Amino acid sequence: MTLRRIVAIGASDFCGIGDAAGQGGFIGRLKQWHEQQSDKNLLYNLGVRGETTTQMLRRLVVESMPRKPDLLILTTGSNDIRRTSSKTSPVKTPDELFAANVTAMIKQGKALGDVVFIGTHPFDESRTAPFAYWNDQNFYLLGDQTRREAVVAELCKQERVPYFDLFQNWLNQDYFQWLHTDGQHANTEGHELIFRQLKDFLKSLYL
Repeated sequence: MTLRRIVAIGASDFCGIGDAAGQGGFIGRLKQWHEQQSDKNLLYNLGVRGETTTQMLRRLVVESMPRKPDLLILTTGSNDIRRTSSKTSPVKTPDELFAANVTAMIKQGKALGDVVFIGTHPFDESRTAPFAYWNDQNFYLLGDQTRREAVVAELCKQERVPYFDLFQNWLNQDYFQWLHTDGQHANTEGHELIFRQLKDFLKSLYL
């Protein structure tokens, strides 16, 4: 398969939040690299800040289909695990709905092209519970993220789609150095690292 047209659907990390270099984060870097390989190559970044998997699912087909993707790069982001007001408040998206959304995203994506799922990177709970950088009362807990990443990994295995395990990759290292001052998003160095790792992952699949 010749990989020409890529659609990326995700949330704020796909938008490049935290990238002080202004290169659009790791997806922006991937777009630049991919399109430099051939004038026939295109990458459409459809990341929308703040979205949950429910919102991504609603627009996945309608926004991807006209672009005729060879590959869809999908992720969940962290908005599904947002807790409002306290650490004991319910997460934004209940477990069963989250799993159903991820499964539907994979199945709908596979109907349009190949699918690669990217895990989220771990964050610094001391800065995200509450999310002090934005002076709000939203809580993002590492335990919630750990459980959800395990769900995504298992669903990708069941659906036989490649899963780029960014979560475990970073968790096994001193990942705090790659986080933005908000504690949740990647910083410039983090985005650059994800780009290089993701590029190598895609090359191992398609080159």
